Amino acid sequence: MKILYVSNYFKPHWEGGGPTKICYDLAILLNYKGHDITVFTTEGSNPGIVVDVNKEVLVDDIKVYYFSNVIKMFAKKFHFFTPFHSIKIIKNNIKNFDIIHIHEGNALLGPIVCYYARKFKIPYVWQGHGSLINKLDQKYAIYYKILDKIFGDIVKHASAAVALNENEALNYQKMGIDRRKIYIIPNGIDVKKYLNYIKTNKFRLKYGLLDKKIILYLGRINKIKGIEIILEALTNITISRDNYVFIIAGPDDGFLKDVIKLIEKYQIGDNVIIAGPIYEEDKINLMKESDLFVLMSHYDTYPISVLEASACGLPSIISKHCEISNLLDGKSSIIIENESKILANNIVNLLSNPLKYEDLKDGGIQLALSTFNINSVALKLEDLYKSLYKMDLL
Repeated sequence: MKILYVSNYFKPHWEGGGPTKICYDLAILLNYKGHDITVFTTEGSNPGIVVDVNKEVLVDDIKVYYFSNVIKMFAKKFHFFTPFHSIKIIKNNIKNFDIIHIHEGNALLGPIVCYYARKFKIPYVWQGHGSLINKLDQKYAIYYKILDKIFGDIVKHASAAVALNENEALNYQKMGIDRRKIYIIPNGIDVKKYLNYIKTNKFRLKYGLLDKKIILYLGRINKIKGIEIILEALTNITISRDNYVFIIAGPDDGFLKDVIKLIEKYQIGDNVIIAGPIYEEDKINLMKESDLFVLMSHYDTYPISVLEASACGLPSIISKHCEISNLLDGKSSIIIENESKILANNIVNLLSNPLKYEDLKDGGIQLALSTFNINSVALKLEDLYKSLYKMDLL
């Protein structure tokens, strides 16, 4: 099948987080399985990463169009993309595709593609990757009303909508999507890549951490991720705090200045390392070097970093406000309320209990193999694409 993927970000713009990783892994796998994959994306929000724009380029044998942002400041500051140069290419090429999959279509590129998909009667799948919650938030109401006014309601007109879990499916229904169009397909990762990776002590040697317990947060530095709770938890670890170091790895998404202020306020600078954005093999290596992964999100649907930690055999402590927590509880993770004192107690208890630690380590690997494998996700999507394509031919 000729399949078009649409994503705000694509390799090498990993600053898009989990949805970017999922889109890339699926594109690679489906291309390997014989499908003809093309990706429409933007030039991202990091001006330091330069790509060829507004023309077809090959990225790991995938055909990719990186559309330039007309107003680059909007992309850098607000992650709002203005890929107006895409319109002509989309209009001239969209008829060539059998099916379209919109990943996180909450910016202009997705609605533009959906408009022409409807015009030329090409079936499209819409997947929010957790972003639809913004559409239900009154703060974003005007923005989405404008998009809907210009392009029509892209979600309601989708041939199918992919939800990560039942909660996201319910949010889709609140937006008026017919329940019969909603398919629950969880995220997945290339588990073998994580299992087979042989770690080095690169980060421990770089920062002098050979005798330290590394507590890791890896993801966007965004207020929603609860990083402030982890920092406060460090102040509650009063015994042997010098044995612990907290590494924050990921791109700034509007909260880095606040994080730095909190580190100064709590006087824990000796216990915290801000490592910046870390991707691909360096990310896997850092996870394998770490002793514990922590995510205290105030809200999250299906964070890819938790799946990656499980595949690396890295036990985790996760906020109960992550909607994936029910799959992880007692298998790869300890699930708690996102409160700093509770977190501090659980960090100390887990890292001083080798039997519990090994259970979570082994359980995470088994969970990744059985539940989070990208191959099973791809098979479910293939079936969905084929069914929609056949319906379109009738």
